[in-house]
Amino acid sequence: IPVFLNNLLKSLHDLVDAIFVARMPLDRLSLDAALAALNIHWPIYNFFLALGAGLGIATVSIVSQYVGAKRKDLAKKYASQLMMLSIIIGLFVTALFLITSDWVFGYNLFAYVMGARGEALQFAGSYFRIRSYEIVFVFIFIVYQAIRQSTGETLRPVLLNIGGIFVNIILTYIFVSRLNMGIDGAAYATLVAHVIVIPLIIIDLLSSKKHLTIGLNEMRLDLETVKDMSRFALPAATGQAVSSLGFVILQSIVLSYGNQVSAGFSVGNRISSLLLNPVVAISSILAAYI
Repeated sequence: IPVFLNNLLKSLHDLVDAIFVARMPLDRLSLDAALAALNIHWPIYNFFLALGAGLGIATVSIVSQYVGAKRKDLAKKYASQLMMLSIIIGLFVTALFLITSDWVFGYNLFAYVMGARGEALQFAGSYFRIRSYEIVFVFIFIVYQAIRQSTGETLRPVLLNIGGIFVNIILTYIFVSRLNMGIDGAAYATLVAHVIVIPLIIIDLLSSKKHLTIGLNEMRLDLETVKDMSRFALPAATGQAVSSLGFVILQSIVLSYGNQVSAGFSVGNRISSLLLNPVVAISSILAAYI
């Protein structure tokens, strides 16, 4: 149940943005363009999030194995190095998003390739760029959740996620509905909601008395360990990336019919994502127990 709730809450971050953006005081065409920008971001974001998901699966598989074998030293070593790997990959993805952002090209390259034009492309430029800053923090949370999940502790990540989603709702309301910051306000609110829990995660990972911790002196990567982790991470990341790529292509086709059609299509996608959460939760927890 905690893993299910965690997956459900993660899907709510983008849903919160869509709800408040849809209520902005704009004309119908501009609203459709803003919602289309959110819809373009969703599959691209999930495509790169597949790397984080792969790290999460590798963490659960490897760390739970050593926890079960009573090798806490190896569990701590792999947890530490997987956390370092999540930071490195997260920074790489953030850099990639910034290189393809409106700061460099005048528009977001991913959104342009998917077929966004006019206001939708303009909205997507700033939304993609602001949300790119959160990726490294999201990757850290994914590996943290996996470390705790591998030892049977699933409640703490859920509580942090609940806190994050409430911060997101409150800030999105303030930024979008009160301060009229538009789609940028929704992006900043989601960014802050992801960042605000990181200090608590760091404290828990470094000083927990009851659960597995990581060591700063053990975060230095070595080639053999990275190869071992890749055996689990790469297949999982590839599988999710291929699935997300399908949604990127599908969203591009739908976008060719206009922003209004794209906005309607995204509602079905988000509902489908929510309904799939029980299945994802079961598959996630099985690795730790088996």
